[in-house]
Amino acid sequence: MAATTRQSLAKAMESLVAEKKVSIDTARELFHAASALDDSVQLRGALSDPSADVARREQLANGAFRGLSTEALKLVQVLVSLRWSRPRDLAKACEQLAVSAVAMQLDKKSLQSVGEELFAVQSLVDDDGDLELAMSSTRAGVDAKQQLLKKLLGKQLSESAELLVMQAVGFAHKTSFSQLLVNYGERLAEQADRKVATISVASPLSAKQQELLEKQLNKEFDSELTLNFEIDETIIGGMRIRIAGEVIDATVARKLNQARLQLS
Repeated sequence: MAATTRQSLAKAMESLVAEKKVSIDTARELFHAASALDDSVQLRGALSDPSADVARREQLANGAFRGLSTEALKLVQVLVSLRWSRPRDLAKACEQLAVSAVAMQLDKKSLQSVGEELFAVQSLVDDDGDLELAMSSTRAGVDAKQQLLKKLLGKQLSESAELLVMQAVGFAHKTSFSQLLVNYGERLAEQADRKVATISVASPLSAKQQELLEKQLNKEFDSELTLNFEIDETIIGGMRIRIAGEVIDATVARKLNQARLQLS
């Protein structure tokens, strides 16, 4: 993320936190605005044009998003008043604001619970080749993909998790659907002052093993972690841990490979 966009996103997040009447409906509206910006090159270009007067950009936003609530429109106006490294960053920032708006509605326990729901959906898609193919298909529209997921998931998801999952479908053309769920889950964890650790193992760990591993990793990283476990049949033994871009590969396969390199 370029410096200009990073600074503007930070300012937009400050405005979101300061807004007293943000609700789950505000998040829905921000997702709607983000989708409109994502779909229209002309709209996001006009609203992010640094050569245009800020008042003019805000006026254009008022016209384009006249159906939004006062709270959501105020936040969109903040976004268009800022400078962005690329026009597409405006749409991405609006999407990130929407995810944060969802997170703001949840307490720490619910943040962890919704994060676990997102990981469960991610695992469902990643573990089913046909479903993964369907979600990445360019032939099927967003509505069709959303309906497929709703049919598969039924009423299993909470309102917040369902909103994030369904919106991820619409934004999964530049980043994969699964990766978006990972990104959303990490944002929820940040809101709860936690980090997400994805643990890949050959077979399920017992509750006791999970508890001991969580304590060890919390101590190692000096942070409360949310642990997501996934089964990877390519792992002979041991585990692979991914935390905030860092990978700890303690698998048997890696150790064998290191041994071969030392002997060669």
